[in-house]
Amino acid sequence: MLFQALAVTAVVAAHPHEPPIVQRAEVRTMQPTPVYSYAPGPELTPTDALRGWLDEQGAKDPAPMLRLPVVVELAQGAALGVTRAWIGVLPEPPEGALLIKVDDTTMGVGLADRLDGLCAPEAKTCALWLDGMWGSPLPLLLPAVPGAPPVFTLRNVHQLIAPGDEVRVFVAEDGT
Repeated sequence: MLFQALAVTAVVAAHPHEPPIVQRAEVRTMQPTPVYSYAPGPELTPTDALRGWLDEQGAKDPAPMLRLPVVVELAQGAALGVTRAWIGVLPEPPEGALLIKVDDTTMGVGLADRLDGLCAPEAKTCALWLDGMWGSPLPLLLPAVPGAPPVFTLRNVHQLIAPGDEVRVFVAEDGT
């Protein structure tokens, strides 16, 4: 059973007939986070075919939710962060690996903070299932840069890739 949560937001501007110190509150119904069912997509190789399929998915309106196996290379030192990422499971990107830029700007808590509890403390890489959409969240304001890795807009860090997982790309089926 799902319960709808209510968010109360104070409105900065008071009603014109009320003194400025009295504020009205608006009640907005928060939308529940969708639960997706995923179907198998293409395999990871050949990477040219994979990239073509991902570009097709990103061009759809609306773009479907994808679940990708992604390895993130972690920055070493005081500030944990991601230095680069690629689709796959190997601790080093193989020849011809599909390098990607993981854009976490649409998330409340960034990728680096989410990795803190998932990845081993001294790990140099971490293999994860990431959910999101192919392409920039704001393609008109942040267009693709020629020669730069393609953008994957992160929506959720699902879990670590476990031994025995079917490692391929998955796409959300219609319906939630």
